[in-house]
Amino acid sequence: MKPKANSTDKSLPAGRDVSLIVKDGVRGIRFVAKQSAKRLVSQVVQSSEKAPRWVPPLGPVAQLVSEVADKLDSMAVHLVSNANDYRHMQFRLLTVTGDGERGLIQAPAQVFQHNFYWVYKHLLKHAKHDNVTVKEEALHRVWLSLQREQDRAHTEEFHATHLAQLAMAMRECAPLQVHPQRDASAANDLESSSDLELRMVIAAVLAGEIAARYPGTDLQEEVRYALRTAERVAASLLADFQRAFASKQALPALTNALKFALRHI
Repeated sequence: MKPKANSTDKSLPAGRDVSLIVKDGVRGIRFVAKQSAKRLVSQVVQSSEKAPRWVPPLGPVAQLVSEVADKLDSMAVHLVSNANDYRHMQFRLLTVTGDGERGLIQAPAQVFQHNFYWVYKHLLKHAKHDNVTVKEEALHRVWLSLQREQDRAHTEEFHATHLAQLAMAMRECAPLQVHPQRDASAANDLESSSDLELRMVIAAVLAGEIAARYPGTDLQEEVRYALRTAERVAASLLADFQRAFASKQALPALTNALKFALRHI
């Protein structure tokens, strides 16, 4: 029997990539398992410190096991991963003015997803937010959104408008997932789920443009400089971008905010 062409439409909205959803799910399970293991080791260490002197010191042993497990996990990831260049910042950031696959609009889906997945990963690592994971399937939907919008931006504001469309698609598709931390205050959680998300979105959007304006002799240093500069710019202009997103005319407001940022980087 011939399968129906739209047999998956009822279970998933148009544009959803099932393989990436599964991949993100596996990443999420791995992340939760690692976090649970770290909490367990921490509890063992604390209990060992309070135990009577005659009890064998379990804390150092538990800590050693945790460190070995982390190293083995890291080695496994490096051995089987085909994204080591991205992991080590050995890649050219996508930019609106880039040629071919390095262009923001022309890039194939996989190149786009890998670029922004690792941009977010490096930004989060530098900001020391280890409770946030990145969903690659959401980035696939961002790519689809840009493909639908690309013909609408051929104006004198071509550059900033495309970046504004990218920022809006990033906010709508929400590629960042903040995992609650048991030892974090409610205020910190609130900041993580609002200001952090917007700051990372703007930094991710600006990073490629900064790299294009300030190319380096060493690719890793070029990417690192672009990401850190983008994060500082996003933090300093966060209030402006918050107002732009809240505007009834969000696209023009974001375009203007990004034009201002681009003039000052």
